[in-house]
Amino acid sequence: MKLHRVFIFAMILLIALGGCASNKGAFPKTDKWIALTFNGGPSNNTGEFLDIMKHNDIKATFFVSGFNLERDIYKDVVQRMIDEGHEIANNLYTNVNLADERSRQPIRDNILKAQNAIKEKTGSDNKYFRPPMLNRNNFVDDVVLELGLIYIGGYNTDDWDYDVGPSILTEKVLKNARNGQIIIMHDFGNNNTMEAFSDLVWELRKKGYGFVTVSELAQRSKANLASGKWYDRF
Repeated sequence: MKLHRVFIFAMILLIALGGCASNKGAFPKTDKWIALTFNGGPSNNTGEFLDIMKHNDIKATFFVSGFNLERDIYKDVVQRMIDEGHEIANNLYTNVNLADERSRQPIRDNILKAQNAIKEKTGSDNKYFRPPMLNRNNFVDDVVLELGLIYIGGYNTDDWDYDVGPSILTEKVLKNARNGQIIIMHDFGNNNTMEAFSDLVWELRKKGYGFVTVSELAQRSKANLASGKWYDRF
């Protein structure tokens, strides 16, 4: 009778382990890491991204619009981003092409307004900045250095482009995936990124990648970050 109970327990354990192995989140430990980042939100799509990331135990960095961050309709999703361990960084308060600016003051005002919004929501001082469309000029460089911020670029997927469908987006990311890479996507606009996201995560995991915030990626890479410098990967 005792042996019979042991056999049943062993069978249940094997079934349970098999079930875990089929779960998309159940992968062996890795030493290859990627930072998934999202520009311009929060938006009506952000909650769906958060659902997928929570299911797959993924942490990401959101380069937010300060204006959207302060909107009441996104209050709950912003709190989720914070509560679930994601990182919030600066993508300006209002979206403008900074390369067109011809003086420092409007640049400074726009960046600082977003900085203040992030501080109010998270309680922490943000140190990362990504200009919209990755555009900048000497005035922007001066202000970023003055404010002690760090540029975070990355591999730009161009997912805002309707011609970059889900399969193309996935192919682009997989082709350019490297240990220490920062991936730029958007959590607003067309639905191509949303439609691709689950499969994209699955394919990257099959290649042995784990997902962390920009700060954790820099820490794992022992990167010596400097104010005013631009980083596409660590």
